[in-house]
Amino acid sequence: MKNYSVNGNAELTIKNENIFKKKNYMKNVKTVYIPKEETVSEFPRQEMVNSPTLKSVYMLGKVDKFRGDLMKELKLETLTGFIHPATNNSKHIYNISKPSVLKKLRIEALHPKAYVNKDSVDSLLKEISEAKNLESLTLDGLHITKFPDGFFLNFPKLTYLSLRGNRIRDPNVLNGIRVLQDLEELDLSYNTFLTRLPDSITKLKKLGKLKLFGIRKLESLPKNIGNMKGLFNLAVSHNNKINIPESILKLSNNARVEYSSGGSNNNRNG
Repeated sequence: MKNYSVNGNAELTIKNENIFKKKNYMKNVKTVYIPKEETVSEFPRQEMVNSPTLKSVYMLGKVDKFRGDLMKELKLETLTGFIHPATNNSKHIYNISKPSVLKKLRIEALHPKAYVNKDSVDSLLKEISEAKNLESLTLDGLHITKFPDGFFLNFPKLTYLSLRGNRIRDPNVLNGIRVLQDLEELDLSYNTFLTRLPDSITKLKKLGKLKLFGIRKLESLPKNIGNMKGLFNLAVSHNNKINIPESILKLSNNARVEYSSGGSNNNRNG
């Protein structure tokens, strides 16, 4: 176990429990990292709440006792949490740090056997609604089918949004995304039941990247997709015949269109 510098910032990587026995183990630490292969008995800790320097937490590993009460007290700018397959002991991240401070939030449950609790996800979305300074939001594999009313109105600074691997069927659920006028990248890949996108997405003037990998039932692209003057990367894969509107020819000559009918790009991180 050691503190070491990454890009000039002190980072604490938790590889065993001994670090918690050391006095002042959080001194000058800006980032706490739990590797994917590790399990921590309890997280976060009171020493992290007391730290004046901690800004980022990456919970990639498993936690036996998740302290949601302490997580809510952390003043983080960046928070990442992975939800793992259910075990008798492990708990999962269903609370976020102080919403007003957060700028980047990533919660991911892309493992096919990841334990996702609907009531907990609904509660999580309500907490996230208060994070009005978010610039990047990733909610992957959480089995989301809809969002609280006015959800996207809460994020006027958002530039990146990923909703990969959810269970969105109704394109109207995504209508609210049109208010994200600073959005530069949108990833809706692997919402396998989605048949089309709402036309309102074409109102996103700054959107440069749109990823639609693995949407197997996709039937068409928005009629006015060619009006998206900022779009320079469009990635689409599906299983069935898809209606490509003529307006797509109006995209910039520099625009890159990735298209396949295989239903997947064979890379969940693509």
